[in-house]
Amino acid sequence: MTSTVETASGISLTDGREVVGVFADAEGMRSAIDDLQNSGINRSEISTVANRRTLLRRTGRDYADVREIEDDPTIPRAIFISRRSLGDAEGVLIGASAYLPSVIAAGVGASTNMSDEALLLSVIVAGAAGGLAGFVGARWLGRRYDGALHAQLERGGIILWVGTHSRAQERRAQEILARHGAKDVHVH
Repeated sequence: MTSTVETASGISLTDGREVVGVFADAEGMRSAIDDLQNSGINRSEISTVANRRTLLRRTGRDYADVREIEDDPTIPRAIFISRRSLGDAEGVLIGASAYLPSVIAAGVGASTNMSDEALLLSVIVAGAAGGLAGFVGARWLGRRYDGALHAQLERGGIILWVGTHSRAQERRAQEILARHGAKDVHVH
């Protein structure tokens, strides 16, 4: 099957050659992605299906089984976000949510000639409240992340597409996907 596919990074695979595999668990897929990147495949060439809302908006349809969409070039893609990257984002969200209110409270307190004890207390309370809000946001991100993977697994597995630029890279990608437990590994 020859087609033009635009990856999430905007890079077109003009020869339409990519390797596809379906994983029954997220851990096998994560390991495969690490190996793919270590073998020289750029992260922007590795994608999975976009979230359900994007899929419905762009295609006007859903799917019951991954086999319906694994070779469809019109399916919207997303670069896979690792659990480690998600953890980094959660940490930034919590940290920024604690830091900004603390700085604002310190600025307001200092400009109103608040006592040192009151200033310290306002900074602590603002930071704690902001940090709690950031924690709630981080939990929400984590649930969305896990929910998206779970939704794909319920439909038969997590699809991983790997754009390739040579036959050798194609063979290497197929080998890596199969070694990490992907099923239905093939080139399209």
